[in-house]
Amino acid sequence: MKRQLIPVIKLSEPKTFRPWEKVDCFGVVIKTQHLLSVDGKRTNKIFDKIQSAGGIHSYIGYEGIVILSSIMPDKTIYGFSVNAYAAMIDALRPDFYLTPDGETYLDEPEISALEIDRIVKDTEFLIEACP
Repeated sequence: MKRQLIPVIKLSEPKTFRPWEKVDCFGVVIKTQHLLSVDGKRTNKIFDKIQSAGGIHSYIGYEGIVILSSIMPDKTIYGFSVNAYAAMIDALRPDFYLTPDGETYLDEPEISALEIDRIVKDTEFLIEACP
């Protein structure tokens, strides 16, 4: 199996937008956290620009695979609801998206168990809402 590079594009740094011109890459990753306020409760101006452009492919000028990553700091996770994530997926129109992120740590089994249950329920919702 051939290994594939999937670079992360930093949406606040346009010079990272076109890695496919420098290296052979299978696709690119966009981080949700780059589109949100620190507390996760609001989208930012970059999100507005992407939405105005008609989606992430148009915004970055790329027809390849775009993966939306939900991995973000815990303080952002707390404010970012599954409904907001579904709306973001609909607006950005990535090819794939990751399941919602959660606070899971080996030394916090109770919190981790609750978070895993939430992630599973949120993922089931997303599969229905954003097939």
